[in-house]
Amino acid sequence: MESNMKQSKKELTQQWLENHHAEKWLRCIHCGAPLQLEQYALVCQNGHRFDGAKQGYYYLTTKQLIATKYDQALFDARRYVIMQTPFYRALHTFLVDYVNQHQPTLVLDAGSGEGSHLSYIEDKAEYVLTAIGIDLSKDGIQLATAYNGKQLSLVGDLAHMPIGDSQVDLMLSILSPANYQEFNRLLSPRGMVLKVVPNSDYLIEIRQALQPYHESPMEMYDNTQVIEVFQKAYPKCQSVRVRDHVPLDKKAKQMLVAMTPLAWQLSDEERQLVVEALPDKTTLDVSVLMSE
Repeated sequence: MESNMKQSKKELTQQWLENHHAEKWLRCIHCGAPLQLEQYALVCQNGHRFDGAKQGYYYLTTKQLIATKYDQALFDARRYVIMQTPFYRALHTFLVDYVNQHQPTLVLDAGSGEGSHLSYIEDKAEYVLTAIGIDLSKDGIQLATAYNGKQLSLVGDLAHMPIGDSQVDLMLSILSPANYQEFNRLLSPRGMVLKVVPNSDYLIEIRQALQPYHESPMEMYDNTQVIEVFQKAYPKCQSVRVRDHVPLDKKAKQMLVAMTPLAWQLSDEERQLVVEALPDKTTLDVSVLMSE
């Protein structure tokens, strides 16, 4: 632990890449050739070079980034909810149990944001795994570098990830978009996809508290189409529902509202009124879709 504190984020990432033999699975986004580590840069045999950011992450996409409301404040709030509150505890317990039972070597979180779900799983794993988080949000990936030394954070496009064919043993898609054609390219022969989707009661208390600020009734979330697309991609898939009614203190409620897109249009004053209107417990209601 002391040595990690003395190392820069770039040094932690370089050491992680060496320890996890990144040249075996990292690929150039331009030509598909393996990427080799040269000091702090990733270089392929065809001369394409990707310099590491000072925070210790890599920008591995040709896709132009666009401004969104998924900014640092949102990811800060998300990290607090994931790591400092029990809201996702039941989901994390399921995912950690799955990982420890199946022991995938390379775990990729597609749409990892600030990396907290992946970090929690990596912390609780009973063995050493190779944990990679990819997201197109630069703000999210920059925050994810707080976990450098434990996992690799990459700015990347989920439709064109910088990973070689058949390398991923477990693909995580946690409340994020998915590209199953790309997932299937990356999956190893024993690879699995776990996709977490919200059910109709997910954060229902927040939706109810937000209703006064919407002219028309707020629609219940319907995940039918998302599940049908997953079933089409993986006909042998299974589903497990994870549900919990979680007590949260005032700060946890504030952070939960701050990370919720449903509240984006509210003023700070309105957002605080929503927090005060929330009951003591909030509902976690998700389904974990498993490719087999």
